[in-house]
Amino acid sequence: MFIHQVKNSIEGDVYNAVPYSDEYYAPHFHKSFELIYVVRGTVDLKIGNEERVLTEGCFAIVPPYEFHSFQVDKSSLIWVGVFANTYVKTFSKLIEETVGETAFFLCSESVHQFFVQNMVEPLKEPQFGIANDDDLLRIKACLYAVCAEYLRTVKRVPKSKNSDVLVQILEYVSQNFQDDISLQSIAKVLGYNYQYLSKIFNRTMHINFKTLVNHYRFEYARQQLLNNPEKSISEIAFESGFQSIRSFNRIYREISGSTPNQSQRIP
Repeated sequence: MFIHQVKNSIEGDVYNAVPYSDEYYAPHFHKSFELIYVVRGTVDLKIGNEERVLTEGCFAIVPPYEFHSFQVDKSSLIWVGVFANTYVKTFSKLIEETVGETAFFLCSESVHQFFVQNMVEPLKEPQFGIANDDDLLRIKACLYAVCAEYLRTVKRVPKSKNSDVLVQILEYVSQNFQDDISLQSIAKVLGYNYQYLSKIFNRTMHINFKTLVNHYRFEYARQQLLNNPEKSISEIAFESGFQSIRSFNRIYREISGSTPNQSQRIP
């Protein structure tokens, strides 16, 4: 079962950087890029169908909507940054029609040291968001430097049609989950045969379409409950795309283990 990190898909300029040790992260995907760097020791990392054990000093870039997972033991440490394509617009544009033959690479010594000094060493605790313009410029400079090394060292080939179709489906869902959508309606909008679209989705995602849409709606509703306590639960439910309060309560409990009322009361 794959986990869709909706928070890293529907929020705008996502940026977070977290050090991980003694951690297993189950297979997941999101709209944002993810950069992984091995600070010390090793990490078992799977990106798409490629699985490797990375050692100290190695990098990996996870493109948007790519399934990935990792396991790092307690003697090892990795730096993981998740960031929206808005931080690397030129890089994102350059790679949108191609796919790398590998996600794993090494940087030149100068870029490596620049990245460690400006991104790894200053990170004393998890960072969510960017505090100021100085921070923004430093982070963009480091991300672009590493992305340039990736482009220099990794051969890229044209994307398969199936891969492109799946991204179109996920992009459409991320923009329209508040509406009453289905694979049938998406097939009509995108101009694809429904059976073809369904086959690609089911073969790749391993979850049904409704489950995916409900995860988007749940995450949006959860953020609304936390950030807009003046809104009623029914207002948030329908705004999020749920068709009834009953289905909203049921799905919310299934995903989070709590009720919308309990979430809204969290300070």
